[in-house]
Amino acid sequence: MQYNVPLAIAKLAEFREQDTGKHLERIRAYCWTLSVEMARNPRYAQVIDSNFLDAIYAASPLHDVGKVGIPDDVLLKPGALNATEWEIMRTHSRIGAEILTLAGGGAMTRSWLEMGRVIAHQHHERWDGTGYPSRLKGEEIDLAARIVALADAYDAITSKRCYKAAMSHEEACSRLISSSGTHFDPEVVAAFQRVAGAFQETMQHTREEQPAPPPLEVRSATGLLRRINSMLPTIVAPEQAAPR
Repeated sequence: MQYNVPLAIAKLAEFREQDTGKHLERIRAYCWTLSVEMARNPRYAQVIDSNFLDAIYAASPLHDVGKVGIPDDVLLKPGALNATEWEIMRTHSRIGAEILTLAGGGAMTRSWLEMGRVIAHQHHERWDGTGYPSRLKGEEIDLAARIVALADAYDAITSKRCYKAAMSHEEACSRLISSSGTHFDPEVVAAFQRVAGAFQETMQHTREEQPAPPPLEVRSATGLLRRINSMLPTIVAPEQAAPR
């Protein structure tokens, strides 16, 4: 299946983190749900078409692929990161964009791969211009990256990590809504409020304990690229929107 290829690429990086569970599967479900809801807005009806839905379903799991380039002592640190470690962690957005650019080569015309590159680079930008790596503001940030930013934040808040406990759906809603216009695009937040119940259902459905992923040595962007390049010949262009 065409959607399994980008998910498999993203899993190569996620395997290093042992407590993320079904994070990538949830992210693409959340992004699909948000995108479908936003398409009801006449402003986005011509932008969020079947091609956009195909691409974001495939590309959204690639948002953190750049974490393959982050050292274990930073990525897997159980406590808070210090200022130096945060600077290292923030480089994952640039690394991810570079990996996907190199992986794509002449295939960057594939909409999901180009969207994945943009998402990887921009999903930590903030609506008010205080994000990273480029301090983009408002609609300077790609729409897909603005959607992924909220989906990723919801999952981070409601999931257990090595450095934090999981919080409730209600707490996640409160935090996201309070960050409308600062961290998040107000229209993305408004769409989230209308489909928050679907987010909760997805979260609860995938919250069962998952077995730890198998050990996988992916310690460098070079190693990841070898695996990505071995997958690329099997990629086919999407023919229809992902199943709802």
